[in-house]
Amino acid sequence: FFISSAGVPRSLWPRSTLDRCMDQCDDTYRYNVTVGYSDVLEMARLECRDGCQMALLRCQPGYFCLQASPDKTKSYAGGDMLPCPAGTYRGLAYDQVSECVSCPPNHWREDVKGKSLSSCRKCPANTSTRNRSGSTSIQGCLRCPAGTISTEGTSCK
Repeated sequence: FFISSAGVPRSLWPRSTLDRCMDQCDDTYRYNVTVGYSDVLEMARLECRDGCQMALLRCQPGYFCLQASPDKTKSYAGGDMLPCPAGTYRGLAYDQVSECVSCPPNHWREDVKGKSLSSCRKCPANTSTRNRSGSTSIQGCLRCPAGTISTEGTSCK
C-alpha cells in the first residue's frame, strides 16, 4: 500500500538501519520449517532483534540515532544510525543519542563521524569563526579584523 503523498510504495523506501539489522537476525536464525519449530533458534532470533533496538539506544560514538516506533504493520518507523555530519561530533553520552554536538566557535571539523571534542580542530592564530559554531572547514576561520589578534582556537580581541 501507499504511504507517502507522492504515492511511492513503502516497499521501495530505503530500509532503515533497524530494519536491516532485524532482517539479518531473521536470516541468521531462520530454521527449516519442514523440520519443525525450534525454541532455541526462535529465542536466539528474538534476542538478536532486541539487540538491534538496544544498539539504537546506545548509539556508537560518531553517529546519532533516530529512535524507532512501531507502526500499525508491526514494522518500525525510523530506527536509523546516521554519521555525524562535518562540523559536529558525538561521544559516549548515552542520554544524548539523537543529535550530534556542533564544534565550538573557533574550531572546525571537515570529516564526518566525529567522536569527541578533540576531533574538532582549532582555528589558526589571528583567525576566528566570529562566534559561529559547527564550522565544516578551515575556510570558516576568518582573518581577525584590523587591530585585533587571536591565539590558536580563541576569539579575536
